[in-house]
Amino acid sequence: MPLSQPQATPSSPEADDYELASPTAHVGHTDHHQDSLSEHPHSIEPTYASPTNTEAMQPDSVAEEPTIAAPLDVDHFDQKPKTPAATSTVDASADSSESKVKIQQGVAVNLGSIVGLVQHFEETLDLHAPSDPGYLQDKRREFARPTPEEPFVEALQRLRLPGGVLVVNRPPDQGRRIMALALMSELLREHAITEVRPIPIGQSGYFAPRRLPHDRQCGFLLELPPDDELRVHDSFGATLHEAAVVLAKRHNRLIILTRPAQWLRIGSGAPRGVAPDLGVAQPRDIAHRRLLACEPDIAASEWVDHHDIAPLLTGRPPAEARRVADIIIKEHRHYVATRSGNVPVTDPDEAAIEFDKLVAGVVKACKNWHDELLEWHSKPSRTALDRNFLLAAAVLRGGSVSHIYATAADLCRTLDKQKIRLTGQQAPGAYALIAEIDARRDDNDVLVFSKADWDDAALEYFWSDRPLARSAFCEWLAQVPSRGGVINAAFENFSTSDKHDLARRIGAFAVRWAVRHRRQEPLKRLVTAWHKDTGLWALAIEIVDTAAIDELSASYIHQMLLSWSSRDNPVLQEAVVAVCQGRFGRQYADKALRRLKKVTETISEPETTALVSNAVTTLFRDPAMRTILFEYVVKWCDHGLRRGTVGRYAFGALAVVTLPDELDTPALLAHHLVPIDLLEEIDFQPSIEELARGWRTLLSAPADASGPNVQAALDIWLEAAHKQPTLRPIILDVLRHAVAIDNRLSIRDILRLGADTWARERHPDRPIRNGVRLDLHELLDNDLQEFGARRARTNDVSAHHNISDILATRTPDADRA
Repeated sequence: MPLSQPQATPSSPEADDYELASPTAHVGHTDHHQDSLSEHPHSIEPTYASPTNTEAMQPDSVAEEPTIAAPLDVDHFDQKPKTPAATSTVDASADSSESKVKIQQGVAVNLGSIVGLVQHFEETLDLHAPSDPGYLQDKRREFARPTPEEPFVEALQRLRLPGGVLVVNRPPDQGRRIMALALMSELLREHAITEVRPIPIGQSGYFAPRRLPHDRQCGFLLELPPDDELRVHDSFGATLHEAAVVLAKRHNRLIILTRPAQWLRIGSGAPRGVAPDLGVAQPRDIAHRRLLACEPDIAASEWVDHHDIAPLLTGRPPAEARRVADIIIKEHRHYVATRSGNVPVTDPDEAAIEFDKLVAGVVKACKNWHDELLEWHSKPSRTALDRNFLLAAAVLRGGSVSHIYATAADLCRTLDKQKIRLTGQQAPGAYALIAEIDARRDDNDVLVFSKADWDDAALEYFWSDRPLARSAFCEWLAQVPSRGGVINAAFENFSTSDKHDLARRIGAFAVRWAVRHRRQEPLKRLVTAWHKDTGLWALAIEIVDTAAIDELSASYIHQMLLSWSSRDNPVLQEAVVAVCQGRFGRQYADKALRRLKKVTETISEPETTALVSNAVTTLFRDPAMRTILFEYVVKWCDHGLRRGTVGRYAFGALAVVTLPDELDTPALLAHHLVPIDLLEEIDFQPSIEELARGWRTLLSAPADASGPNVQAALDIWLEAAHKQPTLRPIILDVLRHAVAIDNRLSIRDILRLGADTWARERHPDRPIRNGVRLDLHELLDNDLQEFGARRARTNDVSAHHNISDILATRTPDADRA
């Protein structure tokens, strides 16, 4: 039985490093694989969207095929365990470290002026930091091969060829993401590619192969947005012929994630075999591989093939199969951590009895412990403090007993209007309450439940059992980190670090609850309540940003951000903007920009407008983002009052960004300094017409509008024209087109045009007439200069309406003097 099996050795199939390639071709190369991942420090974590099945097509003419590993040996990739591995002693508490996200503002807007006008690229964020070298390898190990196997094997073989393209057309919850990551991981291991990168499709919905990134030997992941978010053009499939040729020139590969209904609409004209039916992995295999990926020494086969576990997996979607596996892992770790003396059970009959107990616990946990919780709550002696202690312990998973004890009393006050005196001895103590909820206190003062998933089940039960208490509970939850006085009743000090640790635990619960129940209320309450506290606000953005790139929560969080972006709620919109310039924006560029676009359509606060421009500046620092980002900015510039304002802010912020080594060179013009023979390698090449549209919006700001400092942008561009002859005609052309006449002449322009026409007529007095024309132009120019000087002195935008006052106090002689 599984509790008495000998421990797996490195040569045991269940403990091996699972590979997609032939075992004979890579004998003894497990360590080499680890090295190969670390040899490519610029590999970034791919888009956290639904993984895709990948099938590649071979173009008519492809670049020379690189040396790659031997053909796939499927058995080696998904090895079936030959003997069950025994349980081993592991630490029951897994470390969970969350990296803090810095929300950096690219441009600080203060009183309508940009502070820190020149953004230097040496200050950029490390947007190309490599992902965890083992991440893709872990996904490959966890991946369960689909059945039948042949289409999957053929897809990998085709992806090995430069220019390989594969379309995975299955719903997001059917394992497409992990399949794409596993395939990309194998290509990395074989050195067919050196990094994996997500790419966007752009706001138009058209796929232009010529605009594929110019990187070499890359694996690109393209997740097509759902039709209700952006309708991809019907010509998409036909463009994949050209895409294969473009990819092959640089030894790149492409995996596309789409949905069956969407592919039916856009797949017409696609290369033959580019979107094969890759089969479906069996739930039993998904759970089996996940068990081994998380616990290499667990008796995975014994678990998934048990007669009580198998029905929980049969016919279930991948997410449910993974959940069953996760509950098994929790039960296994709890057993190992609490087993007396950590001595394996050697008697087969005793081992069988122990194992059946563990299986029974998993079965009950998969059913949310409903019967057990009903019995617990129905006990006549059960008190409100008992129930609230259980609820607090479930929410503050991993928190100290002192935290939970004090928080339970506060929850009694909120839900039941009952004041619990913690300082005396009238109320039950912490030990008594721990016993009531069938938990224990470990050596680190952390409360640990005796049943797997008992905490989540307790929350599920409360939510269904007490519907009228939901609103008050959510409101209380958001306020807990700010109630340090409540915690101080339980211990001597509640530091800022304690406050943030507590906030992280509450945030983790809010994310789990939002994703599981598809209810955003707890998370929305947290974001709103934490907005005024700088530290908590940064944590709220970190929590949402992390959830937006996590494979288990990304799908729902993306929908939630889309919903928040279109609400006329400045706090939620600010959260969307902040998340869009974080890791979510860099991994899901298309989605982030579409959500920023939604914000611009409903924007109501000037501060939010400024935040959008900050996000644009931050995203612009990533070279891979610039082309699609600039498309959006130009579109915003073309729209009316609201989005035109955002476009002015955004373009104004980009116009003052300069190159790191050429501080007088606008970054928007960098491609004009590249030698013509290398120009093809530059992705971002804005046209003069696009730049002129941006400048037109920047120069057309209403007289009473705050926002970007137009003069600062003009100074940078004109200084570049002055110092760099190569850029001079381009800059002057952009500015000239920005103010091109479009049948709307100002009265000053009409006067100038009339004077020029009069002076240039054939007439004996033509020289004298030209003198009059020059005098008039000089007066008009002097008026403008005086107006600008007065406006700068007074910082009064209303001066625009008082230029007639200048004329009333001046004479032509004074101007000439």
